[in-house]
Amino acid sequence: MTCHTAPLHFETLAAEWPKFTAPLLLVPGLWCQPTAWRRCMGYFAHRGWTCHALAPGGTARPASVAAWRDVVQDAVQSCAAPPVLVGHDLGGWLALQGTMREVRAVVALAPLVPRVLARRGHPAMTGWAAWWALRRRTAVPAPAGALAPQYFADGVPGGNVPEPAALLRGLTRLPPVSTPSPIPALVVAGERDAVCPPDEVGAFAQSLGAAFRVAPAAGHALPWESGWEGRVRIVHRWLVQTLGEPLLATLDDEDA
Repeated sequence: MTCHTAPLHFETLAAEWPKFTAPLLLVPGLWCQPTAWRRCMGYFAHRGWTCHALAPGGTARPASVAAWRDVVQDAVQSCAAPPVLVGHDLGGWLALQGTMREVRAVVALAPLVPRVLARRGHPAMTGWAAWWALRRRTAVPAPAGALAPQYFADGVPGGNVPEPAALLRGLTRLPPVSTPSPIPALVVAGERDAVCPPDEVGAFAQSLGAAFRVAPAAGHALPWESGWEGRVRIVHRWLVQTLGEPLLATLDDEDA
């Protein structure tokens, strides 16, 4: 159960003992590398999941939302078994795309909400550094100042990378999302998230018919900031309870 198609790049952590037939395909958010998932990957691998953290284009970031969507779709199709698609931030929005019909389930952690971005834009678009990068059409640096703790609380594993200006400009025009009803979906919001407020994320989840959870005392960096173990536990429990052991059959049972 591996993802293997070039030019896709992954950081993979195999299950300590293979238990589930579906791998987890993890999609990072804005300014984050696949290493942002390392803490979560260790948790999941210990419980029998093989994890593939997507690194879109290797060192080159997709220059548009459409390009990002294509990369994720290619990654899904490159998996030897239909994966569970897990995304954070922009990756969470991508996970909820209705085109992802080849997945077992989707989990969106602090997903970007289209109507919020359309109304006020991304908060990182403010400030001189972002304004100058957008004007020159160069890469936009990671958020600084008051917004930095939301994205990089407790030190994001592996650091961060700039994002193409065209990608950030396109965030105000994210198309509507319609999660197919046969695909179970979970949306998790941080109680103290200033980027994706929990009330907006909750309304977004309700419009999609997705299950919704609020992570207490959490900000935007759900996969790695302090208390991340509790959030990952929520995801693991939901996956097992929702998909069920018969669907996520253990390899030992299948081989028997």
